[in-house]
Amino acid sequence: MNAERPVPGRLLAGERLRRRLALPPTSGGIKVAPLLEPTQIEQVTVDVRLGTEFQVSLHTRTAVFDPARDEPDVAAASFFQRTFRDFGESFVLYPGSFVLGCTFEYLRLPLDVCAELNGRSSLGRAGIAIRGFLQPGYMGVLTLELVNDSGTTLVLEPGMRVAQLTFFEVDPPAGAAYFAPGAAKYLAATGAQVTRVAEENDWHVLARMRQARGGSGH
Repeated sequence: MNAERPVPGRLLAGERLRRRLALPPTSGGIKVAPLLEPTQIEQVTVDVRLGTEFQVSLHTRTAVFDPARDEPDVAAASFFQRTFRDFGESFVLYPGSFVLGCTFEYLRLPLDVCAELNGRSSLGRAGIAIRGFLQPGYMGVLTLELVNDSGTTLVLEPGMRVAQLTFFEVDPPAGAAYFAPGAAKYLAATGAQVTRVAEENDWHVLARMRQARGGSGH
């Protein structure tokens, strides 16, 4: 059985969403795995859980993160430290802190479906907002940008439900652009990934413009 013809912009909901989740990827299915409980699939969303890997933002001797100047492989990595929490352990998110987490689930989208990632309202009311967008054809775990905007220290637990995925059909299939050279920086992610904005061609152009003007820009 294959997926029915997509309707551009249509929200996948109800039985249509469940059929897509039940199909194999080769037949146009959406893969979100592992789903530990059937209740993670709701009428219009799929809940995802917090994984075990975190990238903690650090105060470093480098005063400025400058994608047009820094080497792509060290530009962002020097500002983060990787750490892990097992299931049953806690991760403390202090007020005003910024941390990259990841989902426990792996996601694979067909070429005619994109997805929005939004934090659960219960976490939003505690001061944590999570947002993201997944291109058609994406595959990998999802990086979660976690910011504690409250004045209270918050405790997170790997395995807790932290966000929801909403799926939309697109037509024609738009996956080719995402897989083009240089466009798939975060494809096939296996954990929390720091920004790779310095790899974008725009920054190479801006760096040459800066050099031509003979200044660092700082």
